[in-house]
Amino acid sequence: MAKVGSIVLGGKDKQKLSAIAFPLNKVSSIDKTFFFKEEDDDWEVEFANGNAMVVARTNSILYKTGIMEKGFKVIQKALDLISIKRKIHLSIRGSEDDYIVLFNKNGDLIMQHVDKSEFGVRISAKCNRSILLDEKRPLKMDVFYYNMVFLCLTL
Repeated sequence: MAKVGSIVLGGKDKQKLSAIAFPLNKVSSIDKTFFFKEEDDDWEVEFANGNAMVVARTNSILYKTGIMEKGFKVIQKALDLISIKRKIHLSIRGSEDDYIVLFNKNGDLIMQHVDKSEFGVRISAKCNRSILLDEKRPLKMDVFYYNMVFLCLTL
């Protein structure tokens, strides 16, 4: 059985074979489970008081992309209901960049945590070229320029 905080993500013992969890923009102040019928699948969406994650799970065995699409859709429905009925405004934070998904692959349950972090990389290069001028051999500037550019590009 896999848990996200106090919320059960899924597992064979709970017969929840496909699930996804997203972080919320703030910690949930409610304990509520919503039930949805999405195409042929029965979905549960659970919020737990004091937990900053929301979980959508189903008994159906789905591919990872199906879990992400359908799970996101039912979570959005639940968020809309909470916003309208309870006047609590929650939203998913970074749906494509941060999530936990539970899926079935060849009979095994796989839990995958995806968290994309962005950071800058700075690269600089400096080219120094010394030329020995030979009075007997004239300097050809076009060849020198070409070699200088090629040298800088290969660093």
